[in-house]
Amino acid sequence: ERLFCHSELVSESHSYFEEKKLRRYEGKLFTLTSQSSNPPTHLSSNNHSGGNASLIPPYALSHRRGQSDVQHDLNNNPLTQYLHQEREAEKLASHFTPSLKKKPAFTLAEVLITLGIIGVVAALTMPSLMANYRKKVYVTQLKRVVNVLSNNFKYILANENIDDLCNSSVVVSCKDTDISFPGIPSVVSISIDIDQEKYAKFFNLTEVSENTKFKQSLNDISGISTNNMGYILADGSFISFASDSASGFIYTDVNGEKAPNVWGLDRYILDFGPNGTIPYYNGFYSEFVNELFKAGSYEEINSGCKNIVNSNDSSNALSSLYCFYYIVKQGWEMKY
Repeated sequence: ERLFCHSELVSESHSYFEEKKLRRYEGKLFTLTSQSSNPPTHLSSNNHSGGNASLIPPYALSHRRGQSDVQHDLNNNPLTQYLHQEREAEKLASHFTPSLKKKPAFTLAEVLITLGIIGVVAALTMPSLMANYRKKVYVTQLKRVVNVLSNNFKYILANENIDDLCNSSVVVSCKDTDISFPGIPSVVSISIDIDQEKYAKFFNLTEVSENTKFKQSLNDISGISTNNMGYILADGSFISFASDSASGFIYTDVNGEKAPNVWGLDRYILDFGPNGTIPYYNGFYSEFVNELFKAGSYEEINSGCKNIVNSNDSSNALSSLYCFYYIVKQGWEMKY
């Protein structure tokens, strides 16, 4: 506590100044201690009130002190000056910082541990996420190629005012072929032999260059003859029509020369029918897939398509046709 003097009469009631007086100032304790172990000579040790002149300090007897005198003493008090400086410093600091109190925060160790955990989780999940993303991209590109080819066939039918591609000027021949396999009912495969040069001219397509992987792989496809001819669609994908005994099929690389160039991922065999529908579900592979779907044997299709992707064997490229069927039947999703 500060010592204040009354303007009329100042009495000091303590015998000695050795008693400690505590003052709390914004969370801090200030202790006032005596400067001397002896009591002031002008004070009485027993009386707290009354008319004894010895109770009155000498400077109080000499004259009546005004407010300016009291204020002068307060201003010269070291404690008062210290408190005043503290207040002024905090006022100044408040202009630059909202609070001088320490705010809670994460330690460097906690931040590093958190980042490490995030990194481990990302390392475990990113390959799977990227693989699923690439599958969606391939399926989207495949669907776009199918739509382009289907629309082209519809355009041919409308332009020539016919309802059967076998009667089109871009078709060399059409024939029905009976196909029979053990355990699969006999089916009739419709072979439509497209004149690729006329088709390319009809839609102003550019031929694939000789040095592309697509062109080089055409002769490696077992069971399908393409006359080593391929063309580029407007979206950059490659196509080639099968001919001769394997007519009615289309070989495509949905993203052109870009990787991975793998059967069942970005390379497929498609089929089409006399009305230009893709897929036409033409022949043995259609029946094979239909039988598996009836039996609910999706795992067998998954396993077969995974083997095609892993081997990437062009001699077994025709098997990618039922992977194409499987994607369509699953609502345009690649689940293998």
